[in-house]
Amino acid sequence: MTINEVYKRYQTPSALVTHMLRVGALSQIILDHWISRDLNKSAIITASLLHDIAKPITFDPQKQSKFGMSPAQIEDLISFQK
Repeated sequence: MTINEVYKRYQTPSALVTHMLRVGALSQIILDHWISRDLNKSAIITASLLHDIAKPITFDPQKQSKFGMSPAQIEDLISFQK
């Protein structure tokens, strides 16, 4: 399963996807300049891209419209949380 498939499967809000993609990109930049010991770069990037995947469980649905979620997406979030 690809990262994008995971995002879709778990109905990850687009703002959260954007955040995790940015964290993944920043991790890649850091790893590109890492000169110390060898690291499992693939695992670090994967962890960066999924680090907040469960975060929607804690979201307050009443506040999500200010983050760009539509009423239908908020209803989906409520269903997902249940």
